[in-house]
Amino acid sequence: MKDPMLQVIPGDPNDRKSNVLKINDLEQHLKAMEAEFIGKPRVLYEVVSLIIKIRRKNNIPQNVVTFTDLLGRYTNVILDHADVRWLVSICDTIADHGDDVMRPRAMMIVNYVNMIKLNDTLLSILKDSDIDGDKKRNFKVNPTWSGLTSFDIHKGDMTRNMFRRLENVLKDTPLLKQIFLKIQNEVKQNNNSLNTLAKIHKSPFWK
Repeated sequence: MKDPMLQVIPGDPNDRKSNVLKINDLEQHLKAMEAEFIGKPRVLYEVVSLIIKIRRKNNIPQNVVTFTDLLGRYTNVILDHADVRWLVSICDTIADHGDDVMRPRAMMIVNYVNMIKLNDTLLSILKDSDIDGDKKRNFKVNPTWSGLTSFDIHKGDMTRNMFRRLENVLKDTPLLKQIFLKIQNEVKQNNNSLNTLAKIHKSPFWK
């Protein structure tokens, strides 16, 4: 008999919803959320349902145990089918309710994605956000604020060092390392502020 957690949620994937708005009634909200996972294995929906219950302070101890168990048993399935939004939500939940080792490491991954999200949001509200070719060619590292300098867009190693340190810190928490590498791959393949800088960089930006 097939594992029920691996059964695909029925429906037309073309009708899959995204970012379902919060409904105050928990059960109604969970039912509405199922439409976000049409065509995906049920385990992903179950993990998200647990995240929502935990956020709403619904039987936190037991739901955290079940959440942790599902992550451990279905890691690869979850990584194959979860988008970055829910990978970050998984890390948020670990940062709130994980053990002393997992909490700070999960928070590093959350902060990494939030950094990109904040910068992309800022760029989206600027009047002119296209890259100025002259400024790019003539770019020099300049002081910014409180002793900081701008990132050297041509050959600086700040990003490579950050990614190296993240992977090194995460190496003995395999689940979080796998989540980070999946997110990193999504960053590489999509339009965002970090990937824009990667295209300018003269030396390898990614590992």
